[in-house]
Amino acid sequence: MSRKSQVDIVLEEDTFYKGFDSSLGFTTQGYLCFTPASNIKVKRIYLKFEGKHTVSTVTDFRRNEEIFFQREWNFLNSERGQTFTSGKTVKLDFTLTLPGDLPETVKAEYGSIQYKFKAYIDTSIMYSNLKTERQIYLRRHTSALLSERYITETADVWREAVSYYLCIPTAEVAPGDEFPLKFQHRVLSDMIRVLLTSCILKERVVYYSPNDPSIIIREYEKPLDAAFTWCQEDHMGEGERIINVKIPSMIKAFDSRNKCIEVTHRLHVRVDIDWNGKLENVHIDLPVVVVPQVQGVTEELPDYNAVPSPPSYEELLTPHPPTFESIQSHPIMT
Repeated sequence: MSRKSQVDIVLEEDTFYKGFDSSLGFTTQGYLCFTPASNIKVKRIYLKFEGKHTVSTVTDFRRNEEIFFQREWNFLNSERGQTFTSGKTVKLDFTLTLPGDLPETVKAEYGSIQYKFKAYIDTSIMYSNLKTERQIYLRRHTSALLSERYITETADVWREAVSYYLCIPTAEVAPGDEFPLKFQHRVLSDMIRVLLTSCILKERVVYYSPNDPSIIIREYEKPLDAAFTWCQEDHMGEGERIINVKIPSMIKAFDSRNKCIEVTHRLHVRVDIDWNGKLENVHIDLPVVVVPQVQGVTEELPDYNAVPSPPSYEELLTPHPPTFESIQSHPIMT
């Protein structure tokens, strides 16, 4: 088997975090590393850096693309070409400075914001041209995403009939995390029975027009995972349950706030109550911030799992827990 020429883009770092101050930019240094497998004549060596915004509207069959940021380095440009020796590594240094107001990296179902280096080595006609790519990631600090909405506990009295308390350990979560959601309640009337508490992790994505950020061209919300627990009171009318909440490890659309794509997540809690034979529901939302667990993300988009609906009232009155349908995968539009 013949050896192949090696082309690599080496960076000091590939993930940058944005804060509240958009005037602060980022600077990274690196080098383009080229090791030919044989003596080779090269006519051109150049490097591009692109920030690309892609989005598809409801009526689009293909994604619209916009290059909103671009830089280029020309290391060699010669019609006659320059000969590079087999096995001898050449390092070509570069420095990239990015403004602080660039939107953070997002990869969602119907659009994305991505930043990528692309290196090209144009050789003589006797050889194939060489190229390679390397992504970098702009993230927003969690502190710049959190607001007063991101509470970790809430308590209230519903219709002067049920008092409840909900809490989670933290509002910042990552793919693969598991944590307890505590639910405590007390019934204040003999006509009341708390039957079931369910929790659904939901993802909401808003896509804005590249031409006018005030115009929404696509918006959707979808469930990602669900769990529930049956409830029961003691002789004092009090009850406590723990729901184990799981953040799917395949999540790739992390929370984002920018003028192109906005991604948010929330825990939607539903409490089912039997009020003198009539089913009533209490709905409570706890926003959470989903952030990457490790630096950088993979290229693939996730196949999200469809989440079955919480059980019906008739199922709640049976002595056995409901049986959910099998989970089916839904294809992602491209």
